[in-house]
Amino acid sequence: MTPQVRTVLAIFLANPDKEHFGLDLIAATGLLSGTVYPILARLERAGWLRSRTVELNHDNVGRRARRFFRLSPEGLTQASLAVETTERITEDRQAELRTRLLAEAQSS
Repeated sequence: MTPQVRTVLAIFLANPDKEHFGLDLIAATGLLSGTVYPILARLERAGWLRSRTVELNHDNVGRRARRFFRLSPEGLTQASLAVETTERITEDRQAELRTRLLAEAQSS
């Protein structure tokens, strides 16, 4: 899992019942639209997200409909597990690196 996917999932996991739209996620994560929207599409195809399209009112003529995303029940389970596993692997790698660097420093 890339750090970008983990960042997007963290937003959803922080409040699993909340719906988010693309610009909301871009603002919250600091990621570019060319990163966020493909992540949303992949997560939706995988069944981790569900979406709904909301047509804007007549005062906003010319604006596109807004698409809201939320975690599916399966997505909540899978995302929680994936983020937890990724964090554990990252912590393990960091510990291994610290041990190796300490050993190299002591042997010098």
